Amino acid sequence: MSKKKKPAIDAVQRINADIAEVGWSVVIGPDQDGFAYTVGLTETHLQAELCVHGVTDSDLTHRLLDQLAQRIVQDDVPLLGTRIDGVLRDLDLFLLATDKRARDRATYAAARYGSAVRFVQCVLPDATNRFPWNYAVNRWQTFGQIVMAPWPKDDTPEDQFPTMLELMAR
Repeated sequence: MSKKKKPAIDAVQRINADIAEVGWSVVIGPDQDGFAYTVGLTETHLQAELCVHGVTDSDLTHRLLDQLAQRIVQDDVPLLGTRIDGVLRDLDLFLLATDKRARDRATYAAARYGSAVRFVQCVLPDATNRFPWNYAVNRWQTFGQIVMAPWPKDDTPEDQFPTMLELMAR
């Protein structure tokens, strides 16, 4: 009689195989709130892990995180706090260093790296191409996306944001 593997064991094996093959794995959270993140960039490329919240289309989320991870790996390391155009077709995003809420939700990354893991959140605009901080709305949740980072100020020069390598050194 064969025993079925537990889903968590299967997930860890898939993550390990992905990291061995391409250097990272994309993990789609179990909740329906669209939280997803990478595991592997920390160890294979000495970069912060990526996360996104509020995108409930898991295929889109997977492609988004894969495309951005590929850019980072190919030394096109974006500056935190900057808008990045056209990651997927015409989709723009903003990168922000997260607070501990991302680590608390990213269980596989936290189990693998502990408190040393750092995350960068990919914040997406709404249908009118405006980001959450462009509205006078609830600071922490808008159009289904929780921003797990301090919001940028419109007048903050981009050169005051750290690079991803500087974030990892913190």
